[in-house]
Amino acid sequence: MSGNVGLTGSGTKKSSFSQIFDMLSDAPTRRALFLGCGLMVLQQLSGINTVMYYAASIYEMSQFNEKTAIWLSGFTSLAQVLGVGMSIRLVERKGRRTLVLTSLFFVTLSLCGLGLSFYLARISSSQVEAINDEQCFSQPAKVWDGVTANCYDCVQIDGC
Repeated sequence: MSGNVGLTGSGTKKSSFSQIFDMLSDAPTRRALFLGCGLMVLQQLSGINTVMYYAASIYEMSQFNEKTAIWLSGFTSLAQVLGVGMSIRLVERKGRRTLVLTSLFFVTLSLCGLGLSFYLARISSSQVEAINDEQCFSQPAKVWDGVTANCYDCVQIDGC
């Protein structure tokens, strides 16, 4: 049967477009495609790739020195590898759906906690006063409203 893929009843080849259309007209194939694409979109929207990429910077913004931040970033990557290893073993026992929904809940909870911690760090930092910190006060802020108003805004500016 695999030798006849793309052939019509008369033995001529079908176009790529008609082969794709034939695949998408089959309900189980279409459902699997939408499910797979939906999971890929969910993973991209979860933000985990961004957190993993900027892990060292996030640790540095949390007042760890550069060397410690790099080590912690490595441990974060190791934790991700261990989590993948655990999920490979659990997928047969608990099922894919349960694992996806559980991990989505915990990823959402973790990202909300991360965002909340940065928000609380900013609002709890002291105000930059123009008299004492002229160099910092005149710098554009990299986040939030674009004005350097809190110490959190200018913590990475040299000389502040």
